[in-house]
Amino acid sequence: MYELEPVVAADANSDRPLQTILFAYYMNGDFDKCRSLFRNVEDFSARTWISFIDLHINNGKDYKIEAWFEKGLNKFKDINWKEEIKTFQLSDKKIIDSLQNTSLQLE
Repeated sequence: MYELEPVVAADANSDRPLQTILFAYYMNGDFDKCRSLFRNVEDFSARTWISFIDLHINNGKDYKIEAWFEKGLNKFKDINWKEEIKTFQLSDKKIIDSLQNTSLQLE
């Protein structure tokens, strides 16, 4: 189990470290752990949102009826996903391709 450090003064909540941990579990394909962590995130980032969608798709789970999905559609409607995914600095081509394919379903 992970343990969070105290929230630094620059952060309003524990979202940033939680999202980092969530992304690590995403990289390991741990759907249940990601779902558990995602429930604690107040304001998710584009990286967290698309990786959570990708995990749903890869596990055959429905996500389009979820409130978080609709919130993200509105929040990230103007993002260039190809460029955004590059900022994740991933070296695993399989994961990059999976995220890119997921992003195409959002257009």
